[in-house]
Amino acid sequence: MSQYNTKNQIKPKAEIRKAERLRPEGLKPEGVGFFQLSTFRLSALPHPTLSACMIVKNEEKFLPRCLESIRNAVDEIIVVDTGSTDRTVEIAESFGTKVYFHPWRDSFSEARNHSLKYATGDWILQIDADEVLEQQDIPLLHQVLSCTPSDCNALFVALYNDLPEGRSKHYFQRIFRRGKAHYEGIVHNQLIYEGKALSTEIRLYHAGYNLSKEEMQRKCERTGALLRRQIEQDPENIFARSNLVRVYRNQGLFDRVIEEGEKALSLESPRATSAHRQMISSDMAYCLVQRGKIDQAEKRCRTVLKDNPDNLDILFILGGIYLKKEEYEK
Repeated sequence: MSQYNTKNQIKPKAEIRKAERLRPEGLKPEGVGFFQLSTFRLSALPHPTLSACMIVKNEEKFLPRCLESIRNAVDEIIVVDTGSTDRTVEIAESFGTKVYFHPWRDSFSEARNHSLKYATGDWILQIDADEVLEQQDIPLLHQVLSCTPSDCNALFVALYNDLPEGRSKHYFQRIFRRGKAHYEGIVHNQLIYEGKALSTEIRLYHAGYNLSKEEMQRKCERTGALLRRQIEQDPENIFARSNLVRVYRNQGLFDRVIEEGEKALSLESPRATSAHRQMISSDMAYCLVQRGKIDQAEKRCRTVLKDNPDNLDILFILGGIYLKKEEYEK
């Protein structure tokens, strides 16, 4: 018998909600954007079902923690394995998940969209094996699903990335109604959804960037290859270009950052948003500083600040530039 079998089966959400109904009335979770949850009796609300969908390959290191974190939060866990050679499948099965097999076709979106086909829940939680759900947020998750307006089909969650130098926080659409959304993009997928999206403070913790130098190098090489392929297929994809610039920065390839950044910023594509341009400019400015091109870096920073005077990344880099130039009064 697997060592993971002692406490692993998915607990029906009805049991959890039975306990939740004993909580005091009027519980008002924080962090749900654009609408305020009012006082209600949870037992009187309809309870939408929730499917967790995952794609995995050789994830035995992280998978047990991920599955343990969601087994009491969802009605089913869909795991699509794309070619594991370690104990990933054994671990997934020991948690009572529904395991399917699908060949890897060099596209995260293709694999994710395939996993959605097996889901039966009203809503879908997309989670990766190197992520965990905050246990204190499970009641909030259930309440948000019960209260979400019918014209809202996607929910943002707060994703905390553990990094060697600390922790970052970003918001991503990770919860959506089944049949109302799909993924696009070979890598760094984007969720394309119908209707509106709402913001929540449901927390996921991501450990996939807090890796050894060798592991991060392999990850960057794989991601970079997929992004270059995506750009070959779609040269005006500014999102893919901005992510490739970031990969080069993480690899310390400063000259390639500057070169690729110039190409990206020269695009006249309507898909090039201010956010994309600012992200690329931030990486370029950082790498220009590393190359000793201080004046060019300052010029790049000032260009961004004309559009967004509050860009913290740019202000931080500009502060470093002033220190190098000994212009302390600035």
